[in-house]
Amino acid sequence: MSKTFTLSIPKELSGISLRQYQKYIKTVKYEEGKEPTKEEIDFANVKLLECFCGITLKQAYDLPLTEFSGIIAHIAELFKENTPLQRTFEMTDPKGVTVKFGFIPKLDDISLGEFIDLDKYISDWQEMHKALAVLYRPVVFEKKELYLIEDYEGSDKYSDVMLDAPVNVALGATVFFLPFRQRVVETYDGLFGESVEGGLGASANFGAKWGWYQSIYGLAQGDPTKFKDVTKLSLFQCLTWLEFEKEKNELERKMIKQNTR
Repeated sequence: MSKTFTLSIPKELSGISLRQYQKYIKTVKYEEGKEPTKEEIDFANVKLLECFCGITLKQAYDLPLTEFSGIIAHIAELFKENTPLQRTFEMTDPKGVTVKFGFIPKLDDISLGEFIDLDKYISDWQEMHKALAVLYRPVVFEKKELYLIEDYEGSDKYSDVMLDAPVNVALGATVFFLPFRQRVVETYDGLFGESVEGGLGASANFGAKWGWYQSIYGLAQGDPTKFKDVTKLSLFQCLTWLEFEKEKNELERKMIKQNTR
């Protein structure tokens, strides 16, 4: 005699947490460049029910085929929905207190430190909760559509909280942020070079090793006591200074070379 169990089927994408989505994509991996086999697809579907519907693998396998297929199709449709940026959203902490989180009000005002942390986390779904902890912080002031959020104190402060953020919030924030990141890279292409992973000039051996550290070092004039203050400066202010320094140094080297001929 089969045992009964309860299925918790998400009605909307907001009913799936980032934690659940991370668990799913961590366990379901297809070999790149190859079509997944029927066995791989079947396993992925069973894991989908386990991760998103709160049942065990055995319970998923025990479902009637028509019910199983219907739930899979339903969840697949949820992920086809548009995921616009959620400027604000609310979550309830373990103590039952509801906290309203707000997206960085104006990305053009982002600090160097915020951008560096986002550059580190945004492309890895297993680190997405840390990226969300940069992009979203508690709202401290609100008037109609205008709001202010907490000052940034590092991603660790709210990264664990963001594990329970709705996955549509993560998807919408990522889609919104990546074009901004691309605009920054294209505007300062002389700094970023061909690769932006690991910081400025990551294509060079030195840059690949030290990444953003070398940029902070330069901005702080080599003074470690000023590193923290530097990361709080405007991203665009910092990149403009770095680009100026790079072009100035290149010009000086060129002039020295000409004078020594």
